[in-house]
Amino acid sequence: MKKLIIRARSGKGGNGIVSLKRSYKVPLGGPDGGNGGNGGSVYLEFIEKTQDIDKKIKNYIIAEPGNDGEPNNKNGKAGNDVIIKIPKNYKVLISKNGEDYNEIPRQAEKNKIKIAKGGQGGWGNKKFVLPTRRTPRFSQNGQDGEEVSLSILQKPTADIVIVGEENVGKTTLLNNLTGTSAKVAPYKGTTQTVNLGVYQEGKTVLTIADIPNNLNNYTEFIQEAKLIVLVSGLLASKNLFVEKAQDFAINKKIIRIVTSGAVKKQKKNTIYGQTNDVVTKSLLVEFFIDILKNNIDKKTKHVSSISTKTPVYKKNKYLISIDDKGRKHVSGGTPNLFAQTLDLSNSEARYEFFRRMRLLGLSRDLSKSGIKDNDLVCVAGKEIRWRL
Repeated sequence: MKKLIIRARSGKGGNGIVSLKRSYKVPLGGPDGGNGGNGGSVYLEFIEKTQDIDKKIKNYIIAEPGNDGEPNNKNGKAGNDVIIKIPKNYKVLISKNGEDYNEIPRQAEKNKIKIAKGGQGGWGNKKFVLPTRRTPRFSQNGQDGEEVSLSILQKPTADIVIVGEENVGKTTLLNNLTGTSAKVAPYKGTTQTVNLGVYQEGKTVLTIADIPNNLNNYTEFIQEAKLIVLVSGLLASKNLFVEKAQDFAINKKIIRIVTSGAVKKQKKNTIYGQTNDVVTKSLLVEFFIDILKNNIDKKTKHVSSISTKTPVYKKNKYLISIDDKGRKHVSGGTPNLFAQTLDLSNSEARYEFFRRMRLLGLSRDLSKSGIKDNDLVCVAGKEIRWRL
C-alpha cells in the first residue's frame, strides 16, 4: 500500500508597521502605517479521477506568507494559497497539535476543504488611533500559521485487478491497456507496490491495478474488484500460484491470459498471447463490455434534498482554567491573537492589550475568579502580569 506523510503549514501573516506621514506640504500628517497581508492557507481538493498521487508533492509544504504593510496606508499583499489534489482512490487522515489522526470525509457539495488557515495580517499603527491616542507608536505583528500532519493512504479499490506469476508481463499488460509508464524489467520482483492505470472509453472510466504477486498483502484489492485478470506462463493442469489466486478470487469473474505454450484447445475466458500484443488487448477489451455497461457515466450529479438549517450556537470567546500549580490559564481566539502579536514590552501596546481584554469581559471574569493586579496569567504560552 502506498502511504505518504506530509506536514503542511499555512503562511504567517505580514506585520503591520509604525509610520508617521511626513511630507513637504503635510508636516504633521499623523500615523499612516499599513496592515500586513494575510498568510496563504492550505487546502485539500478532492478530484473525481482515479490516479496515482502526484509525485511532485513534497513532504513539507509551506504556504506563502503575507507581506508586511507599507507607509502611506498601503497594505501588504496576501500570500498565495496551496492546494493539495487528492484522487478519489486515496483517503486522507489529519492530525493537529499532536492529536490522533482522523479521516477527512469527502463532501458531495464541496470538493475543497481548508485544513490550515493562514495567519492574520497584523495591523499598522493607523488602526490603533483613538480620541485619546492620536499618534500610536506601536503596531501588531502577523499571526503565525497553523501546522497539520497528513497521512495519505491508497484505498484498496480497483475495478479490474491484474495478478500473476513473477516476470510474466503483468505490468506490461497494464501499460498496454492504460498507456501508463510503470516500471518493467526482465527480472523478478519488479513490482513492489500497486501500480494504477485508467482505461477510458467515452464517459466511462475503469480503474486497473497491477498488484505484486504476494497476494496475502493485497486481498482487499481482489475482494473489491469486479474482474480479475490472471496472467500465467503455461496452461498446466497443476499451477500452485493459479490455484492460490483462484482461492482468493472466489465468486469473482476471472479472465486467464496464457503467455507461452502451444494452443491445443481454446478454453472459455482464456486468451493466448503476449501481454504487449495488440490482439491480446483487443480480446481483453471485449471482456470489459459487461463492466462498461454497468459503469456508464460514473460522474453522477449530486441531488440536494430539502433540509432545515441547523442552529449555529456562539462559541465561548475564551476559557479560564487552573493548572496543578494553581496558575490561571486563558485560551481563546481573541486573547491568543493579541497576546501573540502585540509587543507587550511596549507600554502603548500593553495598554491596548488590557483595554481589549476589558472590552471582551475577560478582565472582569478573571477578577471574579480571584485574580488581582500583577498576578501572573498564562495566555498563548506567555506569562503576563495582569492589570485589571
